[in-house]
Amino acid sequence: MYIKLYHDIIESEAYQSCSSKARDVYLGLLAKSCNGTEPITYSVREAAKFANCSKNTASLAFKELE
Repeated sequence: MYIKLYHDIIESEAYQSCSSKARDVYLGLLAKSCNGTEPITYSVREAAKFANCSKNTASLAFKELE
């Protein structure tokens, strides 16, 4: 599997201003959406495992991404 990141996104001010954990959670969300299931469900627990952080940090990352 691969995840395609567009230059417009990674060069955007919004993406650049995100913390590294928020970027990790975003990549995890993209990876989850690649499997083609609908709807996409991505829990804080899954995000924490993917980003190698606590559930609280993953929750803050979700809020940052909003």
